[in-house]
This record gives sequence, structure tokens and C-alpha cells, in this order.
Amino acid sequence: NKDLSNLFYILSIPHLRYRLIRALRYCPNSRDNFKTYKSKLIGSSFKIPDLDRAIAFIYVRLVSFAGRGSSFGICKDGRTGGTRVFINKVIRKKRELSGLSIENLDYKAIIAKYDTSNALFYLDPPYYGSEDIYNKGEFFTREDHYILAGILKSIKGKFLVSYYDDPVIRELYDGFYFQEFKKFKASYF
Repeated sequence: NKDLSNLFYILSIPHLRYRLIRALRYCPNSRDNFKTYKSKLIGSSFKIPDLDRAIAFIYVRLVSFAGRGSSFGICKDGRTGGTRVFINKVIRKKRELSGLSIENLDYKAIIAKYDTSNALFYLDPPYYGSEDIYNKGEFFTREDHYILAGILKSIKGKFLVSYYDDPVIRELYDGFYFQEFKKFKASYF
């Protein structure tokens, strides 16, 4: 995703990271702001770095239902702060961002390029049965779950993949260790 690559590029440059944090810090979570920022994301032609687009991209993700960017949604129980939580995490993690490498490639190409015995891959594919939520399933289809599982079974390195619990996924990754946990689902980073 070029927007994600752009965001991490912005975060890796101190003066641009500061400007992004400053813009988000004082921007209230509102439906109007959501609509304004979402309109800035229409069209895919832009050059990295694009600070305004990075601000729009992360704002829309932080205040949308499940972080998808398709509709405005914040917690009804009064908890807010998607932008505040994100800012605090970025500030705490800025040293780790300094050596970060970003690739905007298909998962098959990434794994093929970087698989070594000391590699660790973290993968967060669309959940099984929800592929069409992200770009209408154009980038990751239902068949890709089977392909990904097959690739991961033969890599030299290690992997961690996150999914909702699903019988198909359990079958695909039969023989691997599963760690179950309950997590509140929200668009917070």
C-alpha cells in the first residue's frame, strides 16, 4: 500500500514526523473531519513524501470503523483518542523507526526476497471471508489464504500470522502453534 509506505516514510524523518504529530494532536475526532480527509485520499497519483496525504491517511484509519477507512466510527462508551493513542505510540517508538525499511510488494515477493533462517515474518492478511473489505479483494483473495499457508509451511525463517479463529484457518495451519487471546476490536493502533 503506497499510503502506508508514505506514512512510514514521513514518520522516519524527524521534522515531517513532528509536523504530522502536531496536525493530528489538535484535530478533533469528527465526522466532518473524517469526510474532509477521506476526500483527500481519492486518486492514487502522488509522490512520496506527501505529508498532507499521510495526515489524511492515518486520520481516516484512526477514526473509522475497524480502521478500514470506509465509514466514521468511534467508541460509544466514551473512549476516544485514536489519534492520541497513535501519537503517544509514535513518540515512544521513534528510535525504532530510524532503522525501519519499508517495502511495498506482494507478500509472495517479500517472503521470497527476505526468507532466511533468521527471518521473522509478521503477516496480518484480511480475515478469512472478509477479503472483499480491502480493495474489493483485488490484492488478497480467498485463494491467497491457501497460497500463503503453503508458502509459510516451506520457509526457512519463522512467522507469526494473525487471524480471527476460523475452522478453515485452523485446518490450513494444522500442526502449527496457535496462541489465542481476546482483544477489544477498535481502530486504535
